[in-house]
Amino acid sequence: MRSIYKYPLQTHSAAVIRAEGFKPLDVQLQNGVITLWAEVSTAAIVGECDNVVVLVGTGWTVPPRSAYFATVQLPDGTVWHAYHVGVA
Repeated sequence: MRSIYKYPLQTHSAAVIRAEGFKPLDVQLQNGVITLWAEVSTAAIVGECDNVVVLVGTGWTVPPRSAYFATVQLPDGTVWHAYHVGVA
């Protein structure tokens, strides 16, 4: 079975999401918090697979072996690009 979960993200640090079958869907600002929505397998045991997500600022170096999946713009005009690391 698959479900959609949400995860808060922080700038300047990687998020490690312990979920099997992780498929990032989107990143948006929700109530002032940068939030990731992802489809995950609920049949697998939590902790079976670590998924690393990083936010990269415009002009920054993209992490090696990563896949882009979303961009979010904050009210102050700052733009962040979300990457799933270790998948490309």
